[in-house]
Amino acid sequence: MEIHGGPSKRKTRKPAEPEWLQFMSPADKEAARIKKWQSVSLAEVGLPVRIVNTLEDQGVMTVGDLTQKTIEQLQAIPNLGDVTIAKCTKLLENLRLPNQLKAITDDDTKRQNSGRHSDDHDDRKRLADN
Repeated sequence: MEIHGGPSKRKTRKPAEPEWLQFMSPADKEAARIKKWQSVSLAEVGLPVRIVNTLEDQGVMTVGDLTQKTIEQLQAIPNLGDVTIAKCTKLLENLRLPNQLKAITDDDTKRQNSGRHSDDHDDRKRLADN
């Protein structure tokens, strides 16, 4: 006598794959996963609203559109800085999608910022000397 329905009635954490999916090769499964993500709107993937609005103003509406952009193309968009581009890159990395973006690390950002400050300091020093 089973009071709680037994092991066969318990819910599993991960739903079972549909039967047809079991016959797909791993490469086909990966291609289907990538294709699914390509059509998802940027507003649905968790990017901040400001970033989504800026990208949509430039015609980048879906994750697939974002994967086609290079780092230079994103840097040319007004109001998209290194931190924003890093968030876009991290999103694509987390989704494991092939893309044309080179990862901008915090070290790169710090290096660029430190270079700017030292140039400013050198300019001020030259002005003070004259």
